[in-house]
Amino acid sequence: MKKLPRFRQAAMAAAMVLTLLPATALAAEVDTTAGYNGEALPAGPDMTGDVVDVTPENAQYTLDGAYGSIDGKTIRFTAGEYEDVLVLARPTKYEGSNTEYYNMSWTEGNGWFVTDDVPDALEDLTSTITTYKRTVEGVTFTAEEGVVLPGFSAGSGHVYGMAGSPAYDYVRDQEVLSSVNSYYGHNSLVDVTFQGLTLRGGVFIADYSRDAVNSGITFDGCVFLGSEAEMATNGYNGIKMSADSKYFSDITVTNCTFTKYFQAVYIQGVDGAAITNNSIDGTTHNAVALQSSSGNPLKGTVEIAENFIENTQDRAIRVGNALAEFQLTAVNNVMVNAGDTDGQLFKAETLPEGSEVVLENNYWAGRTAEEAVANADIRPENTGIIGGTFLKEITAEYCAAGFVPVEKEDGTFGVCDHALTERTGVKEATCQAEGYTGDLVCSKCGAVLETGSAVAKTAHHYVDGKCTVCGTDDPDYAPEGPDGPTVPSEPDDTTNPGTGDTDSLPVWISLFAAGVALAGAALSGRKKPCGR
Repeated sequence: MKKLPRFRQAAMAAAMVLTLLPATALAAEVDTTAGYNGEALPAGPDMTGDVVDVTPENAQYTLDGAYGSIDGKTIRFTAGEYEDVLVLARPTKYEGSNTEYYNMSWTEGNGWFVTDDVPDALEDLTSTITTYKRTVEGVTFTAEEGVVLPGFSAGSGHVYGMAGSPAYDYVRDQEVLSSVNSYYGHNSLVDVTFQGLTLRGGVFIADYSRDAVNSGITFDGCVFLGSEAEMATNGYNGIKMSADSKYFSDITVTNCTFTKYFQAVYIQGVDGAAITNNSIDGTTHNAVALQSSSGNPLKGTVEIAENFIENTQDRAIRVGNALAEFQLTAVNNVMVNAGDTDGQLFKAETLPEGSEVVLENNYWAGRTAEEAVANADIRPENTGIIGGTFLKEITAEYCAAGFVPVEKEDGTFGVCDHALTERTGVKEATCQAEGYTGDLVCSKCGAVLETGSAVAKTAHHYVDGKCTVCGTDDPDYAPEGPDGPTVPSEPDDTTNPGTGDTDSLPVWISLFAAGVALAGAALSGRKKPCGR
């Protein structure tokens, strides 16, 4: 066995000696009713309801459990200037943090290990090097409109400081100047949601401990503002989850926007994720990177779908080494002005037999599948999107053959093939109102494909002098009298007076006399033949 250098041996010996000393010999008694380092504890929020409104003054102390447990609650950040990155799930001295703490010991064969004498209270924490465990579970983080947060961080591992750069132990409320009074933090985030937040920085979660768990972490509708000045800095990410041998499981990033980061989403050690419906504009490196180390090759089911990715200076999607149980579906993504110097937009490192990658129906910045996908054996047969909901406008060039862009009622964008249609708004014409043939509408997306036309009014349908539809009177209706229908009289063609027509008798007598006179005149006008 290789021997340690003399100074390392001396330091280790000192650490072992100090481990046997009471903690009270090294630090003052911990006051769990005050702030850190002797400061006054700010006035706390009302913790009785499901929603807890915090301010810049008490936000971090609330997250630390100073006013009670935050598990199962919604933490809402109210108006004000939040200057420091907010730390999640760190172990603290406060009972509301539900921190578990353990003494440790060291042997040459086992190194540092947790002892069996579990402390019941802080005063029983007697070893110089300790272990803490804390889990934050079922918490949702929201904010009032207009609030901009600097970002969040959470980390697990061996915490120690050094000369000029001390760390801090928030359980024993003291500086950590070296490994001698350091601690191991196992800090877990379980079923935690970041909802509708605006962040000028990012969210960084590191897991370098054995017992920490990070699962069910969701980012929904968040705005990551980024910085043009910092986007070239490696590690300046919108979301960064980093581990060497641990996994981040069931991670969701949806409906978020990222602008000007080194990478938008970086997860090293993924076990199941959904990265969907996001808008990513401007990255120095990849837009989405699912990486791995030798201790955490990719596994689980991962979906990368319906993202609008533009202005990346490297591949849009990068995947590391995977296990056989890894399944990736990356479909209906739009990539514009993106790719590395060779024009590639997707690359996976190693994909063993049994793993599966589906890359169908993406728009690859106008490139062919051969140009866009580095791995020949997983290149798609079809390009162009055939579905999805996008935060940015879709144009015809992004669509697969037979599909067209559409704008949805909620202001988002998508595509459709209009394969299912129906007539809506059909109206029958009546004697009172025009009808309508109805619009031809796509049943899938709601788009109006053909506008209907008006139908002329119908004629009235009269029965017994009234329209049976609207009740309008028939202007030509003749009601039936007691002796039958009353028929309007017609003019008489005869020249003879009707019976009983005494008023016209003098006229007829005059006409008769005139006729006789004319006849007589005719007879007297005839001459007899001569000689007869």
